[in-house]
Amino acid sequence: MSKTVTVKLDREIQTHRGPKAEIELKEPLARDFRMFGEAVKVIPLSDDRVSFEYRDDAMLKYLASMSGLDGALLDNLSASEYLKLRGAATNLIFGIAGERPLAPSAA
Repeated sequence: MSKTVTVKLDREIQTHRGPKAEIELKEPLARDFRMFGEAVKVIPLSDDRVSFEYRDDAMLKYLASMSGLDGALLDNLSASEYLKLRGAATNLIFGIAGERPLAPSAA
């Protein structure tokens, strides 16, 4: 069974299926990695900390695939909404959603 994460939006968005106040992200598939490449890399820092390096062009494709929403719709989210989705997707990509999720990065 695949993992999912629901991200509550600060403002509703209009989709082809009507308004949405939240977006459900499903665990990415191997196909996503093959088609879109790496969307996020972990950069080890000192003291057991890490940083993330994002390819936002690839991340938008992941978000579209993981949510079933059109990339053009996601592209018009506010920056803060996008960063919430990106953080949730990062947790799903690394397979840790629901265990010890990583804090969303503003990098």
